[in-house]
Amino acid sequence: LEFENFRYIGQPPEVNASIVGLDYLSGALRVVVKNTGRTTGYVFVVAKYVGGEQARKLYLWSDEEREVIIPNIPGGQITVELWSGDKLLDKKTLSREEMGGEGTPEKPSPGDGKRGTPKIYFMLLAILLLVLVLATIVLALRKRRKNVYYTDNYPYYGASQYV
Repeated sequence: LEFENFRYIGQPPEVNASIVGLDYLSGALRVVVKNTGRTTGYVFVVAKYVGGEQARKLYLWSDEEREVIIPNIPGGQITVELWSGDKLLDKKTLSREEMGGEGTPEKPSPGDGKRGTPKIYFMLLAILLLVLVLATIVLALRKRRKNVYYTDNYPYYGASQYV
């Protein structure tokens, strides 16, 4: 499909913003973005690294500064771009030397509580199951006690037709 004298210009930027802070700590990237203009709108923070990229969408009010954390980023060179509409507003690169020696993220051990289900949930589940079992036993004993009839000091279990 073609139109004569048609030229796609793209989306205009909603805001004017810049990257004012960039830190890497234990496999997560912290980016601080500031809206330097008078308009409010959306910006996209795009982190590009070896093996992939991640993006976050932020809404910024006039003169607002916001922080975004992008997790699970491997070490190495990371390029962070700030987009609004079709316009690249800012671009910063974080190298391994600027990361403060944290070139690769720490991998938590299986038992340190950083991954998986915390132990407290297993304890709560065990307590809940114990309460349910005890409640079932109590209800069963009450039902059995209701079926015991005494006639002439002799109990008949479940023999209601003799009473």
